[in-house]
Parts: sequence; C-alpha cells; structure tokens
Amino acid sequence: MASLALIVGLVFLGIAIGMLAYLMMIYISTSQARAWASSIRSWSPPIINNTLECPQGYVITPTNNSGVYECGPCLAYLAPSGSLSLACPR
Repeated sequence: MASLALIVGLVFLGIAIGMLAYLMMIYISTSQARAWASSIRSWSPPIINNTLECPQGYVITPTNNSGVYECGPCLAYLAPSGSLSLACPR
C-alpha cells in the first residue's frame, strides 16, 4: 500500500511541476507582446509648428482638409480654423 501512495505522490508532483513549467512558458511567450502593447500605448507623435508627421508616411498640416486623421494608434483632429489636436490611447 505504501508503494501505491508513493506512486500517486510522484505522479502528482510530476503534474504540478509540468503545470508550473507550462505556465512559465506562457508567461515568457506573452511578455514580448505585453512589452509591444505598452510601448504602443505610450507612443505619441510630436506636433511641431502645428504640423504632425505620422508613421504611415503622411504629414498633417493646416493646409490639409479639416477632419479626423489616423496617425499611428492616435487620432488627429484638424479643425477648420487650422488648429491641430491629438487623442492617443492611454
């Protein structure tokens, strides 16, 4: 009977170590994705002289048509008066 308890204990220990290794593997594999998400969330394009250069390759200036433009993960609003405002995810 003691050998049966030993076998069950070793199987349980093996399952526990395997689950711990699996959870560590998931944590390591998702850490890069979490780092990218936090860097995107904290990114904001600079507005220099009321001009915005977006990563898609276009530039928003007061000479553009007024409206909402996508600028990376942010939205830029160009008012009819020419003022530029930016809303980014936080």
